[in-house]
Amino acid sequence: MQSRRNHHIGTGDLFLFWGLFQKAEEPPFHAIWGYMQVEKTVKDPDEIQKYWWHPHGSGHYRNQAKNTLYVGAKHLAGIAGPASLPGYGVFEFDENTRPLLKLPRENDTCLTHWRPDALPWPDWENRKANMTYHPDRNEKRYFIGSRSRGYFQAANRGQEFIVDQVDARTLQWLANLLRCRNSN
Repeated sequence: MQSRRNHHIGTGDLFLFWGLFQKAEEPPFHAIWGYMQVEKTVKDPDEIQKYWWHPHGSGHYRNQAKNTLYVGAKHLAGIAGPASLPGYGVFEFDENTRPLLKLPRENDTCLTHWRPDALPWPDWENRKANMTYHPDRNEKRYFIGSRSRGYFQAANRGQEFIVDQVDARTLQWLANLLRCRNSN
């Protein structure tokens, strides 16, 4: 296992990447765009230099004490989904996948008003965020209204939200998400 500074991220953990997007004539929105399963973590500075082409392998990050490089797995493991998927990839964003990949509520101009069903780990019943960058993950202030008519108030800033409680519902959601993978 890894040190506490990186939340024990290690082999088998899955990164989901999301960012800010905007289609012409529409307001900007957050959407999930890719994934990577960790095959190994690299912390040794000499080993990291072997990845000279990566931003963490050279330049600014290379000599920082907390520099860590996460190497993606060749094949996805431990998550039910389409057979033989690569351990990394991007998602196809179109009208069919938009409901699963887009995080904010439809017609809501606030980027951090995420649909109650956008992510499976916020616990609406017990009002627990269950992810980092939400200072008190047990605070009710992130849950606005009811699950059927409200929204999850996501943190305004955060580069890597970490979820450390994965249940059957989350695994099923991931399997559905992986069906959105761009096969090209």
